[in-house]
Amino acid sequence: MNIIMKQVAVLMSTYNGEKYIRTQIESILNQTGVNIKLLVRDDGSTDKTISILKQYEKEGKLTWYSGENLKPAKSFMNLIKNAPDADYYAFSDQDDYWKPEKLSRAVNILNTFDLNKPALYYSNTTLVDKNLKELKDKSAQRGPFTEVGQVVIGSNATGCTMCFNKELLKMVRKYEPSYQIMHDGWIHKICVVTGGNVFFDKKSYILYRQHDNNVVGGTSNIKKRWKERFNNLLQPTYSRSRGIQELLKGYSKFMPKYNLEICSLVANYRINLKNRIKLLTNKNIKTGDSRIDLMYRMAVILGIF
Repeated sequence: MNIIMKQVAVLMSTYNGEKYIRTQIESILNQTGVNIKLLVRDDGSTDKTISILKQYEKEGKLTWYSGENLKPAKSFMNLIKNAPDADYYAFSDQDDYWKPEKLSRAVNILNTFDLNKPALYYSNTTLVDKNLKELKDKSAQRGPFTEVGQVVIGSNATGCTMCFNKELLKMVRKYEPSYQIMHDGWIHKICVVTGGNVFFDKKSYILYRQHDNNVVGGTSNIKKRWKERFNNLLQPTYSRSRGIQELLKGYSKFMPKYNLEICSLVANYRINLKNRIKLLTNKNIKTGDSRIDLMYRMAVILGIF
């Protein structure tokens, strides 16, 4: 009896990735238990990345297109807009290594959910150095953010671990935000606030490469993140509450009543002192991570959340 395997469209954004991209592409093509469609958008590379993509395209192993340099978040959102028809979708960075069972594990989990509702899978990561040697740093290990009271504070869904169904893709396509937060956090939040299913896998099926040229993610950008936090104290961007405001603009009509109330509370906390106190005293808005929750409360008190 022939078993029909699910088709996964893998969406990869590249930028000057010649050093590691072959390893990542091969690990995607070697996924077991699923059929792969690999679509690549090059974000303005000036090295040999495009010639590598042309070679793989000639061999019939991927399709690709290029565009202006949009940076990662907008580049991945452009891939969402141009994604081919498939059963499931996954994001890929250009410099990691996927274990052969990464996508089949995600698909098997997603298959247990209602196909008519948005559904998202994401997992932990294994941090490795440029040579794929595991690092002792466990900062990438985390717990699930699957409740609305967690995702209004932040997202811990790493894009390269994510896999999601067609209903979530359709939901994401319904609204193009005027203020763009990172693509993975945006999609994670959309799934949760619209009442979709989210599964967090404590296990890791990806070697998450850390090196000097990382564009986003991992330990290489810790100093950068702390610099941004300090600058936000001096010149607040209100990025987190603005992100929730964008969710309300695009998805309020799809939100269950409780989720709508929580999002509205966060989006409007700076209007007056009463709203700020109401937000701070809401016991359902917390991540469960004491460090993150403390930073959240301090940001609300200072009015920079």
